[in-house]
Amino acid sequence: MLFQLPCIVLCIFLKTGVSASHEITIADLEKNLFNADSLFEIEQFQQSCILFQKALSDARKLDRMDLAAYALKGLGNIAYTFFNLEKAEQYYRDALVIFQNDGDRRGEVKIYNNLGIISEEKRAYREAMKYYRNSVDLLEKSHLNGIEDREDKVALLGNIGHLFEVQVDLDSALYYYRISYEMAHEIGYARGEADALHNTGNIHHRILEFDSAQIYYGRSMKIFETAGNKKAIADNLRELGAVKRKQGRYAEALALLEQALKILREIREEGEIRGEAETINSIALVYQEIGKHEKALEYLKEVKGLYELRNDSVGIAIALENIANTYFELSMQNKMYGDSALDYYEKSLVIFRKTGEKKEEANAVNNKGLVFQRTGNVDKALTFFNEALSLHKEMNNTIGQAHANSNIGNVYMIQQDYDKAIYYYQVSIGLIEKHKLPVLRATSFASLGIAYRDKEQDNEAIKMLKIAIDIIEDIRGGLVTQEFKSSFIEDKIRIYEELIALLLKKGKIEEAFHYVERAKARALLDLIGGKAIAIKKLPSEIQKLVNSEKELSRKLEFLDDEEERREVFIAYKDVLNELRDKYPEYHSLRIVEPLDLKTFQGKIDKETIVLEYFLCHKGIYLFAIDHKNMSAQKLSISPHELYHKVEMFRSSILDFETATSIGCDLYRQLVMVVEDELKDKDRVCIIPHGILHHLPFTALIVSEDSMTYFVETHNIFYAPSGSLFAIAHEKNTGKKKKSVIFAKSDFSDHSGWSDLAGTIIEKEILVKKKLLPGVTTYVDREATEDKLKEVVGQYDIIHLATHGELNREQPLQSRILLTLTEKNDGSLTVREIFGLDLSSYLVTLSACETGEIGSYIAGKEFSSGDDLVGLTRALIFAGTPSVIASLWYVSDASTVLLMENFYRNLKKRDKAFSLCEA
Repeated sequence: MLFQLPCIVLCIFLKTGVSASHEITIADLEKNLFNADSLFEIEQFQQSCILFQKALSDARKLDRMDLAAYALKGLGNIAYTFFNLEKAEQYYRDALVIFQNDGDRRGEVKIYNNLGIISEEKRAYREAMKYYRNSVDLLEKSHLNGIEDREDKVALLGNIGHLFEVQVDLDSALYYYRISYEMAHEIGYARGEADALHNTGNIHHRILEFDSAQIYYGRSMKIFETAGNKKAIADNLRELGAVKRKQGRYAEALALLEQALKILREIREEGEIRGEAETINSIALVYQEIGKHEKALEYLKEVKGLYELRNDSVGIAIALENIANTYFELSMQNKMYGDSALDYYEKSLVIFRKTGEKKEEANAVNNKGLVFQRTGNVDKALTFFNEALSLHKEMNNTIGQAHANSNIGNVYMIQQDYDKAIYYYQVSIGLIEKHKLPVLRATSFASLGIAYRDKEQDNEAIKMLKIAIDIIEDIRGGLVTQEFKSSFIEDKIRIYEELIALLLKKGKIEEAFHYVERAKARALLDLIGGKAIAIKKLPSEIQKLVNSEKELSRKLEFLDDEEERREVFIAYKDVLNELRDKYPEYHSLRIVEPLDLKTFQGKIDKETIVLEYFLCHKGIYLFAIDHKNMSAQKLSISPHELYHKVEMFRSSILDFETATSIGCDLYRQLVMVVEDELKDKDRVCIIPHGILHHLPFTALIVSEDSMTYFVETHNIFYAPSGSLFAIAHEKNTGKKKKSVIFAKSDFSDHSGWSDLAGTIIEKEILVKKKLLPGVTTYVDREATEDKLKEVVGQYDIIHLATHGELNREQPLQSRILLTLTEKNDGSLTVREIFGLDLSSYLVTLSACETGEIGSYIAGKEFSSGDDLVGLTRALIFAGTPSVIASLWYVSDASTVLLMENFYRNLKKRDKAFSLCEA
């Protein structure tokens, strides 16, 4: 939110008059007040403070208490800027008494507004609203209707909007921002218009409606550009950069942030150091997110230098702590960085102790403990965690005590003292049970479950792990893995893994299968996370439900009042139940629900068997499911061995002998274990997991003697999960009347991409041989992203012959390349595919490695497979039951031959047979 305090306070009307009998004149006093205000505006706070103090002293000597009140108000503004709320409030209250005695209603209006801001900072929201309402009432009752008064009212309405925003009543916030904007527009108050637009952008930014946020920031920035307000221009650029960062568009984010930084550096001599520090910190965040921690460190050290220029000791300490946190992240890769983290935590600790920042001191002590824990010095870690616990007890900080107890429990787990670990986890849970702290509750219950497991109390372990998973799944998936870092359980998915292993150990196969499906649904929610995806146009009734679900989920994430939260949760569940019936695809993106085995088996025909794999740090599990039966077992191959063999198989697939040997081994270890179940089946649905997303099961060898491939004995197809198999099963099962081909051979509009002459040959053969029904074609210049979005919903078979790129770092940025236009960039991303309105029978991505570009480079790390799942999931969500994609670089000639045979077969047979036969 743009800083609202100066919008109201700083234009003062001074009484005039000169007294020759005094050495200090009224004119000097008025000039000092004006200069102090001006210095405050450009963030020259130290000089501003000196002038306000002098003005206050002089006003008292001259017995001009009306001017003393304005000096007090100015000193309050400075104290607030440095977050000394108690001092600011005292200055404001002293000023208020004078304004009330003098009957200065304008002064009262400004002070009530500022007291409202202080109360809001203290989260005393009712009190804040009372002050804001007092300001508005005074304006109206006093018939104050001058330009300054109306500008004050504009800012007040904006502040009321912000108060609603922090209480997650976003509809009310938008309402007040709108009427603030309308009033500002009516009186020609450009600054008020720009502030309201910026704040409206913040709401859309917050609810992940990034396109709208960018529009509002852009409109706000245009007004500020006209006014020449460089600081506000930079603020908008910084927010636009934050939007791009959250979209995973890091290059664009950096460009915007660097632009903001350039402006702020230009005005640094005017005092704009704080904004510069905030912007550089945002740049550091970008580098942290893309894993360039050393680069992030460079920027964080610059932030520290800027705070040193301002002599801002707390800012310096926080910068030191951020630097330490970055070294802590680096220590996961190299323990030597642990010493640097400790050094910077210690430096921040010295300042926090000197300035009396007890909470920050406790956090720094705790963080030192985490470093020692990670580097293996658990005795020292325990010392620091106990010290942190003592500090939190001194402050009566229940939440801090809970964290410290949990960390102490983690140390005892490492020392295999399970009784003590269980005790400390239970203490932690007891401290936070009444608080809305889902992450800490989930990690504490999970860690408690692991402790019970290691103590061989399996039933208690299962109970605790189930509670942890229920907490994680309670709300729409807003818990991020980063928040698990200080827990003994460092990852949400591992909680599922531990529970699944225990359930299988106890012979509870069906329940274990449910949690496998829930784990994969959880991984999908983590993939999407807080990132915005497009949603196709919906009937008004369903759109209303979607809007309601979004609003209620936002409230659940932020509401603290337990009773109100319970009421909202009931309403949220009711809306989700309606969505499950009316829009199951959307429901599956918002909530984790167990797959009902009987329902799932009802979707499997008698000729099909489903092989679902689940990989975890403990081992690899295989579930074999047909229309009647299910079995489960732990495979003999270890995750490490599997990774190595898949890599070797892919790397050596052209080496006939080596590939044959490894292909036989993988078939024996992954498939032959369920050979009896395969005997009477024609089709096998593979549901892979992790590294298995990168394994072509069709190329596995059943018999080395006869050189029989798996694809020759069974028709093989894939599904991302059992839940998705069930959803896709219901979609567009027999429509084969209309087809469309988008064929792109010329990639001159996409830098770095080679041309594909074979796509045109492929298109011509498919059309000439009449292999597709009712076909329409769009080639090169016509094959635009605009056209695809416009017409794609009209066709049953969609064939895309072009380049594709899967993005291992940002799966939602995986894309299909089409022709660039003014309206669209020619990159159809996964997040955009979610918004397509398909009713197709099949989508074919006839492009090199659309199943895996960016996911695997020989000799380097495999991705988790989320990139491929993201692409497939998006297309099924958009309305197709089936997708064909490639795991390989495929020559043009081979692709043409494959597609020709596939579509010829498809005229008479099902998709799985047609592709496998081809």
